[in-house]
Amino acid sequence: MKKEHLKFVIDSRCFRGSCVTSMSDGIHCDYYGSTLEELKKQENNPFLIAVTKNAIHKRSRIHDKSLCRPFREITEENYYNCMNELPPVRLKRHSFFFGEPYHGSLYMFCFTIGKRFFRGLRPVMTPQAELERQMNEHYRNITFKGKVTKGKASRRPSPFPIHSPTRKTGNVSSVTW
Repeated sequence: MKKEHLKFVIDSRCFRGSCVTSMSDGIHCDYYGSTLEELKKQENNPFLIAVTKNAIHKRSRIHDKSLCRPFREITEENYYNCMNELPPVRLKRHSFFFGEPYHGSLYMFCFTIGKRFFRGLRPVMTPQAELERQMNEHYRNITFKGKVTKGKASRRPSPFPIHSPTRKTGNVSSVTW
């Protein structure tokens, strides 16, 4: 069997990171010998399609990215339970990947910053510099304290001034960054 004939059978409506089956010869299911049309009847799913290896890789990358949501805060106890439950992967001073994959190459990534603890799904091969950038950005976002002032802004004017409907003095309320 040549690899160029390899196909994967998936539901065309929604890809959830897994295939129904594979077809090494591009025509017959590897497990039952069924054709695509026979599989549609067996699975009672007329939306099954056969796709190439490149198409499945692209859909997998998109699916994995959709699972990488913003970090969420966890307790200190939860952080240390994750660290001690299984041997961590890529253990650093203030971060680690939980020792078991969630899906494919996605692992639970845990970190601590500013005496707070967080976790989120990330690809285990994400470069450390990118992880640190994401951690710092997340922490800046959740600790940001904007200040609303009346009149002229003390630093720089806001790009989105809010005009007061009750006063006609020309004073503008703005956000100081």
